Amino acid sequence: MISKAEEYYNQENYREAENTCLQIMGSGENSIDVLRLQSLIMLKTNRVQQGLEFLKLALEQDPNGAANNIALAHYSLALENIPAAINSFLKAHQTDPRNTETLMYLADLHVVLKDWNKAVVFYALHINIDASNVLLNQLYANILERFEFKQYSDVQRQAMENILLDRRVNPRKMYSHWIYMVANLPEYKVFNEAVEKQSFDLDVLQPCLNATFFSKGIERLRQKTPAMEVTLTKLRKEFLGQFNKGHDLSDHKNFLFSLSMQSWVNEYAFYADEDEGEWITILKEKIEGKVKSGEIETAIPLLYLYSCYDTPMNIGGIESCIEALRNMQDCNLTHFTKIQIQDALDEKEIKKTIPIFTDIDDEISMSVQSMYEESPYPRGTDPVVVDERKTDDNPYNILFAGCGTGFQVVGFAQQYPNSKFTGVDLSASSLAYAIRQTSQSFDFEEGQMRYGQADILKLDQLPDRYDRIFCTGVLHHMDEPEKGLAVLKNILKDNGEMRLAFYSEVARKEIVQARDYIAEHGYGQSNNDIRKFRHDILNLAFQDNHPDFINFLVKIPDFYTLSECRDLVFHVQEHRYTIPQLLDMLDRHDLELTSFNIKQASIKEKFLKEFPDEDAILNPVNWQKYEQKYPYAFVEMYDFNVRHKR
Repeated sequence: MISKAEEYYNQENYREAENTCLQIMGSGENSIDVLRLQSLIMLKTNRVQQGLEFLKLALEQDPNGAANNIALAHYSLALENIPAAINSFLKAHQTDPRNTETLMYLADLHVVLKDWNKAVVFYALHINIDASNVLLNQLYANILERFEFKQYSDVQRQAMENILLDRRVNPRKMYSHWIYMVANLPEYKVFNEAVEKQSFDLDVLQPCLNATFFSKGIERLRQKTPAMEVTLTKLRKEFLGQFNKGHDLSDHKNFLFSLSMQSWVNEYAFYADEDEGEWITILKEKIEGKVKSGEIETAIPLLYLYSCYDTPMNIGGIESCIEALRNMQDCNLTHFTKIQIQDALDEKEIKKTIPIFTDIDDEISMSVQSMYEESPYPRGTDPVVVDERKTDDNPYNILFAGCGTGFQVVGFAQQYPNSKFTGVDLSASSLAYAIRQTSQSFDFEEGQMRYGQADILKLDQLPDRYDRIFCTGVLHHMDEPEKGLAVLKNILKDNGEMRLAFYSEVARKEIVQARDYIAEHGYGQSNNDIRKFRHDILNLAFQDNHPDFINFLVKIPDFYTLSECRDLVFHVQEHRYTIPQLLDMLDRHDLELTSFNIKQASIKEKFLKEFPDEDAILNPVNWQKYEQKYPYAFVEMYDFNVRHKR
C-alpha cells in the first residue's frame, strides 16, 4: 500500500495519500517509509509541528538515512532555518553522494548565503552525475566567475568539460577558469613548456591539443589573452608550414576544427605574415582540386586549416559539397558546415528579401552603414539564455533601434513572449544575420516579428508607436545623437519606457588614447589594417615602456575579434558622456531616468556597500560619485532606462 500512497503524493492528492498512510499505520505497521511520507504530507498541508513528530519517529529508526535527512532539511526550510537545512542535506549527501536533489539544494542554499565557492562545488558534483539540465549547466557557467581556484580540482575540470560539450549553454563566463585549468592540469605540462619556449612540436603536442577539454575550450571560448592569441597564431603557422612540407594533418583534425571555429568567431583577427600568405594560396588550390575531383573526405583537415585563416565560402565549389559534408556522420563537421557554410548561404539569400523602411542618406549614417556591412556586429555561435522568471506577459509593441545581428532581440524576445517586435538597422548584412538567427531560435506567429533597413533619424516618418524601445550603443555613433534621441522620444508612447546606452567619458580615457595612436601611426579602416594594429599592440604588450593604454586595451574582450575591435577603436564616429551631461540631455528632451541597468553583480554589490540607503541605487548622483571612485565601472557603457517626464 505504501507505493499507492506515494503515487497519490506524487500526484499532489494529499488527502488520499494521507488516508492510505493512516490505513497502513492502523494495521500496526510503522515503517520508516510510511512515517516519513506522512510527515511530508503534513509539511505540504502546513501542519509543520505535527509532521515533525512523525519524522522524529522515522529518524529514531534510521538517523543517518538520506531520505530522512532530506525530509528534515525541508522542515528546516519551512521553519526558515537555512543552516539547519544545510546540515541535514550534508548528512544526506554523506550517505548518498549521488543524490542530485541533495546536491541541487546544497548548491542553491549556498548561493542564497553568497558562499560561491561551496555553491560551485555542489553544482559541479550535480553536473558530473547528470549533465542533461540546460538551466543548471547555464547557472553553473554563469556563477563560476565568482569561484576562486586555490588548487587544481578534477571535479571542476570534469564539470567544465561537460558544459563545453553542451552546445545549448553559453560558456563565455568560464574563460578565466578554463585558462587556469590549462595552466594547472598535469597533462598540459608539455603544452605549457612549449608555450614558455615558444617552440611547438606538433607530434608531441597532439594528445594535448586534441583532448576534449582543450579542444572544446578553443572551439567555444573566445580567446582573450595576449599569451593565448600569440600561441594560437604560432600554432596555426606551424600547421600551415607542416602542410607546405607535405605532412599529413589527419591526426590533428579535431584541434584544427576547434581552431577554425575560434577563427570564425573572431572573424580571422589573427595576423598572418607574408610566408603564410603564399602557403594559404597553395592550400586553397589543393582543397579546390580535391573538391573538383570528389576527394572531399581527404580534404577535411585541410579545409579546417584554411578556415583558420579565411572563410571557407571563398573556396571554389564548396557550396556543391554541403550534402557530402553532412553525410559523413561527423558531429564536428556537421557543426562546421552549418555555421561556416550553410548559414552564410542562407544569409546571402535573406539579404535579398530585407524590406527597406526608410531611406539612408545622412552622411555619417552611410559611413556607419558601410562599416557594419563589412563587419556585422557582433556574431557568435552560443545561445542566448534568459532567466524565465523575468518573463513579462503584457502584449507590448517593442522596437530595437540599431538591432545589429539580433542578439538583443533573441534575448529579450524570450522575456516578452506575447509582444510584437520590430528590429531596424543600417546594415543589411547585420539584419540578414539577425533574421537567420531569430528564425532558428523562435517560431514567431505571423506578424509578431519583423526586421527592416532604416535610419533612426527617419523612424518618425513611419506610423508605428512603441511601448518599449531598446537603443543601446547606437546613438553615440550618430553625427548628432540628440537628433536621434528626439526621434525615438517622438515614437515612444506616453506610458512607454526606453532603454539607452552611451559611452562613458571617464571609462574610455584609454580608448581615446588608442584612437589617437591609430591616427598618429596611419592605420586605415581595412581588415588588414586592423589585423596589423592588433598584431603591433600584442607585440608591444610584451615589451617594457609601452604606451599606458595598451595594458587596458588587451584586457577588453572586444579587442579579440575583428568587428568588435573595429567598433572599439576604429569606429568612424564616437561621442562620450558624463552622467551630468546625460541628465542634461534627457532634461532637454523632457525625459527622466528611472534606473541604471547593472549587468555585473559585483558592481551592484559594491555600490550598495557604498550607498546602503534603500533608494540609493535609483539616484544618478550616487552613480556619479561611484564612478569617480571606480572610473571603470561603466567601461562597457552607461546602460539605463528612461520615460517621458511625469
